[in-house]
Amino acid sequence: MEKICPRCNTSFKCRSDNILECNCNTVILSAEDYQYIKKNYNDCLCIKCLNQIKEERQRSPKLSAVLK
Repeated sequence: MEKICPRCNTSFKCRSDNILECNCNTVILSAEDYQYIKKNYNDCLCIKCLNQIKEERQRSPKLSAVLK
């Protein structure tokens, strides 16, 4: 299913119907990352944004604490 990423407005293919084939299945996020995403977005994010969130939160522990 085609979706629009609510973070960057890019179109991407979501495979929530078969999560094992979805790109998001390749990004390993912490429980805190999942909480942050759930709190701030109401739909799936593209792979680029998932990776960016993961990297941003890993680089900055202070930012990670603030974004919870």
